[in-house]
Amino acid sequence: MSKLVCMKPLLKKLAQDAVLNAAAGPITGGLGGAKMIVYTQPVSLDSDTVLSDLTQPTVATWAGYAAVPLTWGAVVSAADGSYVLQAALVPWSFGPADAATNLAGYGIVDGTGATLLAAEQFDSPLPLVHDDDAITIGAQFKFDASGDFGAGVILAH
Repeated sequence: MSKLVCMKPLLKKLAQDAVLNAAAGPITGGLGGAKMIVYTQPVSLDSDTVLSDLTQPTVATWAGYAAVPLTWGAVVSAADGSYVLQAALVPWSFGPADAATNLAGYGIVDGTGATLLAAEQFDSPLPLVHDDDAITIGAQFKFDASGDFGAGVILAH
């Protein structure tokens, strides 16, 4: 997978709150209440990308599609001096009434679902075409002085 791209609203919030540090307790600030979405059309991601730039599935084509609230683990200080947050795994499953689709990537939105905080595009679109197709995504947020924000993990497809 490519690298996670953080959008300006999250970068601003992180700079204000300094939420990622070894002493951090519950996630407050930029990632608190965040939700995961998926999108279907590849797009060039940069810090100016906004939610409307991403094409999400609709309930008409994917029954029950909705953003999924993320549960973040504790902040972990890595040996390289970076700080890492891992969200609980998010399964996306495909049902018999759903139209075949390709997932291009996933995004992390704020608690209201209105502001894109980060997004990551898959190396190639992942097809969901059969009734039992599913994908499980593990979002990971990393912060270090170089601006490396980490990458998510696809555990099953």
